[in-house]
Amino acid sequence: MKAVILSNLRIAKDIFVLNVKMEKPIRAEPGQFAMIKVSNTLDPYLRRPFSVAQMKGDSLTFFYRIVGKGTGILSKLKEGEYVDILCPLGNSFEYKGIRRATLVAGGMGVAPLLFLAQRLTEDNVPFEFFWGAETESEFFTDRYDFLYSTMDGSKGFKGNVVELFSLNETSKHVFGCGPLAMLYELFLKQKQRDFRLYVSVENMMGCGFGVCLGCVIDTREGKKRVCKDGPVFKAEDITWNKVV
Repeated sequence: MKAVILSNLRIAKDIFVLNVKMEKPIRAEPGQFAMIKVSNTLDPYLRRPFSVAQMKGDSLTFFYRIVGKGTGILSKLKEGEYVDILCPLGNSFEYKGIRRATLVAGGMGVAPLLFLAQRLTEDNVPFEFFWGAETESEFFTDRYDFLYSTMDGSKGFKGNVVELFSLNETSKHVFGCGPLAMLYELFLKQKQRDFRLYVSVENMMGCGFGVCLGCVIDTREGKKRVCKDGPVFKAEDITWNKVV
């Protein structure tokens, strides 16, 4: 589906926020993602996956970091240009009907949790939002009252975000997204404390809809595709010793 670029701005070192307006109305839920075609040529050929970070009407917001050729090309697209987007893809967080939530993000893993925070705010559900990074310069929005952690101590708690999370009370429903090692640490905390844990898994994707089998991970029910069966999983369903 075609989408027109409303803005594509650098907001931090190598980090951009992309706002687009979809050609036709869609309905995305927190945790779902899009596959964006960054070039009209065959180089690069594959689309790139990006979590939906916000949705207002037929407009979507994505945050991304320049990590290679594809995102480099994307960063140079201008207002008024068009991109081809497959969205929504994957499953979503199970948040309907909960009374309180805890969100735990590592680095760019904050993106799908920003969308979840938007929905929780709309539903008047209180939540705590933990966000960790290597250093202060990696934080690119202050939309919510984050509890920050940095490994170098430049902002908030000095240490990783799971350590900060473990020092605070938590709700019965915890939602996480970030590096696999971080999600595994959250899972270990779940075994010590009584809460439900849903994690959005980041992985390399080729197609985005389950055909190429390039994003398979091990679960208690066998091999699962992150793009089709996820990206959101119950943490206890993942076979962590084969994933991390």
